[in-house]
Amino acid sequence: MVRLTFLIFPQGTHFQELRSKLPDQLQQHPLPLKTPLNQTYAYITVDYAGPIYQSLEEKEGGILLKFENAETGVFAYDKLEGFEIAGADKVFYPADASVSGRMDVLVKSDNVPEPVAVRYAWSNWIEGTLFDTSLLPASSFRTDDWDDATQVDK
Repeated sequence: MVRLTFLIFPQGTHFQELRSKLPDQLQQHPLPLKTPLNQTYAYITVDYAGPIYQSLEEKEGGILLKFENAETGVFAYDKLEGFEIAGADKVFYPADASVSGRMDVLVKSDNVPEPVAVRYAWSNWIEGTLFDTSLLPASSFRTDDWDDATQVDK
């Protein structure tokens, strides 16, 4: 038996991706079609990559994160989770994060009055909450390059 999944892309895109999946015994993951469609065949309306951290700026006692591959914005189903923030002491605390202006993410914590670094999904296993508007997930990232950072006990 072959299972078919139809994905309709948002924002008025007139393209449907047909994904064929072999029986579970033969293959556990669907065939990857998005990247070849966009990169090889120039179907530019097919979004193929989730948000990638680009830059940060200090804003309103927090850090405002900007992303590549999020031309139409970033999205969260509910609350953004999995963010940590640190000051110059290099101690990461759990942080509150929210989508700001549809395109960026603002990260803050009352425990870090002067933040300098942010991490997202920086653990062995975490359920991602940050997506682009095509519902492609953001990968884990960090804005620091510290080898000696610590994490406060949660």
